[in-house]
Amino acid sequence: MGYKEPLYASSLYKYKLARKRGCPFTCPFYGKEIDYPSGLCPTAEELCYKRALWLPCHSELKKEDIKDIIEGIEKVVNNINELKQFNT
Repeated sequence: MGYKEPLYASSLYKYKLARKRGCPFTCPFYGKEIDYPSGLCPTAEELCYKRALWLPCHSELKKEDIKDIIEGIEKVVNNINELKQFNT
C-alpha cells in the first residue's frame, strides 16, 4: 500500500495541474513560483524506485490469489543467494 513514487513526482506536481488561481504553483497569495524537482527527497526516491515492491491490487483478488503472491515472494526471498548467481 502507498504511493509508487514520491507525491511531487506525480502528474499533478510534474505538470503543475493547478486550480483556477494557479495555487499552489503560481499562487498570488505566496508570490513566488514553487518547484518540485527530481532529487528533492533522495531517500524517498530510492525507496520508491529501487527498493520497494509495488503490487497492483484490485477488488477481484481472491484469498487464494493473495496467498499465491505471498508464497511467490517468500520463494524469491528464501532463494535469493541462488538467484543472484544467474545475474553474473
